[in-house]
Amino acid sequence: MEKMAAAQSSKAPVTPALAPDDDLPPGAEVAPSCVAALQLTEIPQHPLRVSCRRCSRTVEIQKVDAIRLYGQYAVWKDVGQRLLNDTYTADGTS
Repeated sequence: MEKMAAAQSSKAPVTPALAPDDDLPPGAEVAPSCVAALQLTEIPQHPLRVSCRRCSRTVEIQKVDAIRLYGQYAVWKDVGQRLLNDTYTADGTS
């Protein structure tokens, strides 16, 4: 009986899974892969960074500057790609 009681009390309470259209619980953070699909105004961070997978170069821009240059409804994935493309030189170096 004691083993069953101990096993029952050690189990964490079951919480239902969130539906795709449910709001996130308070304090939940957005995964980095999800940030790419957000518009600039939806991103909570102010310094925005993007890295190149090929050369490991990192480009950073302030959120207010990105909004000023690309518009508040621009998607971060597209903005990051443009930032990386704009910083390459003709000989392939940064």
